[in-house]
Amino acid sequence: MNIATEPERMTRATSTTGTHPGYMPGFGNDFETEALPGALPQGMNSPQRCNYGLYAEQLSGSAFTQPGPERTWCYRIRPSVKHTRRFKRIEVPYWLTAPAIHDDIISLGQYR
Repeated sequence: MNIATEPERMTRATSTTGTHPGYMPGFGNDFETEALPGALPQGMNSPQRCNYGLYAEQLSGSAFTQPGPERTWCYRIRPSVKHTRRFKRIEVPYWLTAPAIHDDIISLGQYR
């Protein structure tokens, strides 16, 4: 009968059974947090109706040359395209940013 034993002079690291607040263990793992209990959908990423009337949005943070996709699902109070009302035009005469279609039109919302 073979019994696995630790070699002499070898010690076993103490294992942590619980996670510490604010610490995300692992490398390349998936994590989820929620501000209200039951806010995250279970078993699906983009449900037709989210709890608490939230909007599901997916952000892609990977380039097309990366082998594995890196995605983040956000569940927002309002869609990101609705956050455009509080921006004001700042006069910078010699600075054009893309898409600089017309000088008198500024829009940070959807273009299609």
